[in-house]
Amino acid sequence: MRLPKMALLMLLSALLLGACARAPSSPTATPASPTPAPPTATPTPPPPPTPEGSHEPHLLSTGGVWLEVAAGSEARYRVREQLARLNFPSDAVGTTQQVSGTLRLDPSTLAILEGSKFTVDLRTLRSDESRRDQYIQRNTLETHLYPYAEFIPHQVIGLTGPLPTQGEARFQVAGDMTIHGVTRPITWEVEATFSESGVRGQARTAFKFGDFGMTIPRVMAVLSVEDNIRLELDFVLERKGGP
Repeated sequence: MRLPKMALLMLLSALLLGACARAPSSPTATPASPTPAPPTATPTPPPPPTPEGSHEPHLLSTGGVWLEVAAGSEARYRVREQLARLNFPSDAVGTTQQVSGTLRLDPSTLAILEGSKFTVDLRTLRSDESRRDQYIQRNTLETHLYPYAEFIPHQVIGLTGPLPTQGEARFQVAGDMTIHGVTRPITWEVEATFSESGVRGQARTAFKFGDFGMTIPRVMAVLSVEDNIRLELDFVLERKGGP
């Protein structure tokens, strides 16, 4: 029996729709959630540097006595010369009161402690002749280059501790002297009077011009200059600290 054409078309349409209904649908991909980035660690600033300790010696904690140059101190040079206008030699003498410094001692042993130094301003040396002063400062000492003389004491010789508070004594002080840019060991002969407030006295030493790289003065008015410089220091040291 033949089916009408319309019925056949309807049957085919129904079969196609059913097949489509049974076909599995492709799954829709779900986008993956992004993995959160790990938190960034905040860098910890480094601690501030610890200031270095001072290297200054603690003199009082080690029993040090502090003596300081006081008013009344005077430095002096003496050089024997023969002037053309005189028939006999005489001493050229130059002085200055521009002296400063500190002496630090162990009062029990008289060992000299670090920080002890004496300074003389050579630019202020004056004699009885201004032309001599100008020549010495310009040519011999060259004070425009080397304005100061410095002495750093290292050892007391011939005097034992404890530090006297009365009486007189003769002894030596050895150390390093710097003049005209040259440093050399030198020893002073000392005569001193002690008291509870400090010490006063005179120190003396001598050396040749060439020892410190200086030349002997040569001028027309001076026939000769002895190659021997004598230094004298009238000192007043006041006690400023210590036991």
